[in-house]
Amino acid sequence: MPERLRPESSVGSTGSSAGRLWGVLLVDDDAVLVHMLRRVLDADGRFTVLGCASSIGQASVQLETITPDVIVLDNGLPDALGAPAARALRAYAPHARVVVVSGSAASQDFAALGVDRWVEKAELFTVPEVLAELMAAARPLP
Repeated sequence: MPERLRPESSVGSTGSSAGRLWGVLLVDDDAVLVHMLRRVLDADGRFTVLGCASSIGQASVQLETITPDVIVLDNGLPDALGAPAARALRAYAPHARVVVVSGSAASQDFAALGVDRWVEKAELFTVPEVLAELMAAARPLP
């Protein structure tokens, strides 16, 4: 099995996340949205995009070689929707946080769906802050 890629700056021996780049996998079938999210995250400076996929199938293949800290997931992919998509990716990356990006507001308890956060597409500019808040609140990764 190939070695899994992690962000260049990893958690130090103290478990502190100071100065660490958080690895992100973007999973969305809208190429314009992926491009915009990548630019926003790259410009932020706290994140590094480890990969992009347009389906759960592509994401699953990528997760064999990368270990993201966060997966940003479209709620309406061609091969999986909502909770089934989140569960499928959690099987490959159980320690990754999952943030769903959707065209609609969360209508149910997204935590029960296996999702850590829910962001409406109209508020994509908030994604870096949502991810940073999520990572700061989370326990240090192994």
